[in-house]
Amino acid sequence: MKQQGKVIGAILLIILIALFALLNTTVVPVNFGVAVFTWPLVLIILVAVLAGAVLMFLIGTLTSFKSRRELRAQSDAQLKELSVLTAENKALKRQAGQPAITSEAKVEKTKLEKDDARD
Repeated sequence: MKQQGKVIGAILLIILIALFALLNTTVVPVNFGVAVFTWPLVLIILVAVLAGAVLMFLIGTLTSFKSRRELRAQSDAQLKELSVLTAENKALKRQAGQPAITSEAKVEKTKLEKDDARD
């Protein structure tokens, strides 16, 4: 049902664009400073819209890459901090005489508990 709504919406959008194009066929001069061209108004509008869409896509892509890079750096820093804190935790537990439980031991313990629960 959702797909049909999208298709109907796309068809309506195409009809509106075609109607817009038919209503704006007037040829107008476009002055670029050095040269003057005469183009249909609809073509000028569509080219401007397309240029704006491409520009927004590029800006969005650059922003996305920047955000990903910052998140990756933050994640790397947090992983580094986690390993330092884990090492400190192990050292403190050794000093206190408690057995240090590593993440591998936790995983193994969890697996054993799951196996016991199945039996």
